[in-house]
Amino acid sequence: LDVLYGRDLCVTACTSLTMLTIWTLPVADQGLNNSLWERRYSIEVLSTCHTMSLPPFSNGTILWQADTIYCYDLATCELTTVCELDRMRYQGAPKWKNLFTFNVKPFTESLIRITNS
Repeated sequence: LDVLYGRDLCVTACTSLTMLTIWTLPVADQGLNNSLWERRYSIEVLSTCHTMSLPPFSNGTILWQADTIYCYDLATCELTTVCELDRMRYQGAPKWKNLFTFNVKPFTESLIRITNS
Protein backbone atom coordinates (compact mmCIF):
# COMPACT_ATOMS: atom_id res chain seq x y z
CA LEU A 1 0.00 0.00 0.00
CA ASP A 2 1.10 3.53 -0.71
CA VAL A 3 -0.43 6.99 -0.49
CA LEU A 4 -1.25 8.78 -3.74
CA TYR A 5 -0.94 12.58 -3.53
CA GLY A 6 -1.57 12.40 0.23
CA ARG A 7 -5.26 11.58 -0.14
CA ASP A 8 -5.74 8.07 -1.55
CA LEU A 9 -4.54 4.65 -0.53
CA CYS A 10 -2.89 2.86 -3.41
CA VAL A 11 -1.97 -0.71 -4.30
CA THR A 12 -0.17 -1.91 -7.43
CA ALA A 13 -0.16 -5.26 -9.18
CA CYS A 14 1.50 -6.70 -12.26
CA THR A 15 -1.43 -8.09 -14.19
CA SER A 16 0.85 -9.45 -16.92
CA LEU A 17 4.54 -9.34 -17.80
CA THR A 18 4.11 -5.93 -19.42
CA MET A 19 1.12 -4.38 -17.61
CA LEU A 20 1.21 -2.65 -14.22
CA THR A 21 -2.16 -1.73 -12.71
CA ILE A 22 -2.62 0.83 -9.92
CA TRP A 23 -5.78 0.68 -7.77
CA THR A 24 -6.77 3.52 -5.43
CA LEU A 25 -9.11 3.97 -2.47
CA PRO A 26 -10.14 7.57 -1.71
CA VAL A 27 -9.84 8.38 2.01
CA ALA A 28 -9.39 12.17 2.00
CA ASP A 29 -12.51 13.62 3.61
CA GLN A 30 -14.95 10.86 4.43
CA GLY A 31 -12.52 8.22 5.66
CA LEU A 32 -12.87 4.62 4.54
CA ASN A 33 -16.66 4.37 5.01
CA ASN A 34 -18.51 3.28 1.87
CA SER A 35 -15.40 3.60 -0.30
CA LEU A 36 -14.58 1.18 -3.10
CA TRP A 37 -11.26 0.42 -4.75
CA GLU A 38 -11.09 1.78 -8.30
CA ARG A 39 -8.62 1.06 -11.07
CA ARG A 40 -6.84 4.38 -11.59
CA TYR A 41 -3.94 3.60 -13.97
CA SER A 42 -2.81 0.81 -16.26
CA ILE A 43 0.79 1.31 -17.31
CA GLU A 44 2.41 -0.68 -20.10
CA VAL A 45 6.06 -1.36 -19.30
CA LEU A 46 8.82 -3.17 -21.18
CA SER A 47 9.27 -5.89 -18.56
CA THR A 48 8.32 -6.73 -15.00
CA CYS A 49 9.06 -3.83 -12.67
CA HIS A 50 8.24 -2.77 -9.14
CA THR A 51 6.47 0.39 -8.04
CA MET A 52 8.70 2.35 -5.67
CA SER A 53 6.45 5.30 -4.87
CA LEU A 54 3.79 7.70 -6.07
CA PRO A 55 5.33 10.96 -4.86
CA PRO A 56 2.97 13.85 -4.06
CA PHE A 57 5.37 16.35 -5.67
CA SER A 58 4.97 15.00 -9.20
CA ASN A 59 2.41 13.61 -11.62
CA GLY A 60 4.24 10.32 -11.94
CA THR A 61 5.28 7.11 -10.32
CA ILE A 62 8.77 5.83 -9.56
CA LEU A 63 9.45 2.36 -11.00
CA TRP A 64 12.40 0.01 -10.43
CA GLN A 65 13.42 -2.69 -12.89
CA ALA A 66 16.66 -4.66 -12.38
CA ASP A 67 19.38 -2.00 -12.07
CA THR A 68 17.45 1.03 -13.37
CA ILE A 69 15.06 3.45 -11.67
CA TYR A 70 12.47 5.14 -13.90
CA CYS A 71 9.88 7.88 -13.55
CA TYR A 72 6.64 7.28 -15.43
CA ASP A 73 4.63 10.46 -16.10
CA LEU A 74 0.97 9.51 -15.69
CA ALA A 75 -0.28 12.51 -17.71
CA THR A 76 1.94 12.07 -20.78
CA CYS A 77 2.64 8.30 -20.52
CA GLU A 78 6.38 8.99 -20.87
CA LEU A 79 8.99 6.81 -19.19
CA THR A 80 12.28 8.51 -18.32
CA THR A 81 15.38 7.02 -16.74
CA VAL A 82 16.19 8.59 -13.36
CA CYS A 83 19.20 6.49 -12.34
CA GLU A 84 21.17 3.57 -13.77
CA LEU A 85 22.53 1.78 -10.72
CA ASP A 86 25.04 -0.31 -12.68
CA ARG A 87 26.98 2.90 -13.43
CA MET A 88 27.39 3.76 -9.75
CA ARG A 89 30.59 2.80 -7.93
CA TYR A 90 31.91 3.13 -4.41
CA GLN A 91 34.41 5.94 -3.98
CA GLY A 92 37.81 4.76 -2.85
CA ALA A 93 37.10 1.06 -3.41
CA PRO A 94 40.11 -1.08 -4.34
CA LYS A 95 40.43 -1.61 -8.09
CA TRP A 96 40.23 -5.38 -7.74
CA LYS A 97 36.74 -5.22 -6.19
CA ASN A 98 33.73 -5.14 -8.47
CA LEU A 99 31.05 -3.94 -6.04
CA PHE A 100 27.87 -2.70 -7.65
CA THR A 101 25.02 -4.71 -6.16
CA PHE A 102 22.22 -2.48 -4.87
CA ASN A 103 19.10 -3.42 -2.96
CA VAL A 104 16.37 -0.83 -3.53
CA LYS A 105 13.66 -0.66 -0.87
CA PRO A 106 10.34 1.12 -1.38
CA PHE A 107 9.33 3.64 1.26
CA THR A 108 5.78 4.28 2.40
CA GLU A 109 4.90 6.90 4.99
CA SER A 110 2.81 5.61 7.87
CA LEU A 111 -0.82 6.66 7.98
CA ILE A 112 -0.74 6.39 11.78
CA ARG A 113 0.10 9.59 13.64
CA ILE A 114 2.52 9.40 16.53
CA THR A 115 1.07 11.15 19.58
CA ASN A 116 1.82 11.36 23.28
CA SER A 117 -0.42 9.24 25.50
